[in-house]
Amino acid sequence: MKLKLSVAALALSIGGVAHAQTAVYGIVDAAVRSANNVATPTATAAAPASGSQLSMQSGYLNTSRWGIKGTEDMGGGLKANFVLEGDLVVPTGSGGAGTLFNRLAMVGVQGDFGRVDAGRDYNEVFWALAYVDPLGFRVAPQNQNILQASLNDVNSATWGTTSASGSTQTAIRENNMVEYTYSGNGLTFGFQQAFGGVAGSTGAASSTGARLGWTGMGVTVYGATQSFKKVDNTDKLSDNALGAKYAMGDFAVSATMSSAKVQSTGGKRTVVSIGGDYKVTPVLDLFLVNYNTKIENGGLTTAVSAAQGTTSKTDFLAEYSLSKRTAVYGLLDMTKFKDAAIPATTGKDSQTGITVGVRTAF
Repeated sequence: MKLKLSVAALALSIGGVAHAQTAVYGIVDAAVRSANNVATPTATAAAPASGSQLSMQSGYLNTSRWGIKGTEDMGGGLKANFVLEGDLVVPTGSGGAGTLFNRLAMVGVQGDFGRVDAGRDYNEVFWALAYVDPLGFRVAPQNQNILQASLNDVNSATWGTTSASGSTQTAIRENNMVEYTYSGNGLTFGFQQAFGGVAGSTGAASSTGARLGWTGMGVTVYGATQSFKKVDNTDKLSDNALGAKYAMGDFAVSATMSSAKVQSTGGKRTVVSIGGDYKVTPVLDLFLVNYNTKIENGGLTTAVSAAQGTTSKTDFLAEYSLSKRTAVYGLLDMTKFKDAAIPATTGKDSQTGITVGVRTAF
């Protein structure tokens, strides 16, 4: 509380305005996980090896993070906003990806015209799937919709903004971006342009995305597209998503489909998800979800390949709220791999994991 007040006081002293509001916020999430068929430290594709693993995980229900956000009411319906947010790795106390605010760093204005932000933000496919994912974007380390939005297995040196302009981050967030968002009458529209910053080629290493959504009568529908240009502007990677959610009382059901493709090779990855959640009591929420991921022509690689494979993952999640800010949770996940999707370093076609943890927000 003292930190929150001191940050707000600093913002007021700098801005000299009485209508500025600044807050520190975050999530701290830690869990213990047991899983079988995990690659050993010495495992390689040539010499696969696996075993059971007992480990501590950070941010398994919701990614651990901290941030500072603020709003200034400038009058006439016009506001200025900023947000700075970075990862927290709870088991070690470290930050994420070697960048202080690796998650979000934006400043912008909003009014009746909508909202314009500049800096670093999630891509449009992420924003679309966030509203319709069956798990509500929980279980970030292995949620297949999050991994699809992040294009987690692309070559980080190939696609410019998909590697967060040189950091280890993936396409889930775009550096050097300008974004426009408008919401009204149940409709939401977003458009994003991330600049590659390559002299002599405005398209190289750039990214462009758009999303459209509608919410009403218990139904939420979203669609989005995002494209990425190679750093030398000779190839394109596209990611498209569509999903819907229906909520009625304490029950909700969701379904999504997303597909990412490399233009030059035809390499493709498709994720289909379906699932539901049921609020058994005001404090107990149960989720049952299946994600099916298919790779074709080697998946999201710029190398020509005929490799095909599928991954089917089923999650059963129980979340129990101890208060408005704190919850405990348990997760049982079962994964089946087939053909080229079988991890080369283990050679195993299945994995089962059990995770228990606690999450609190501030």
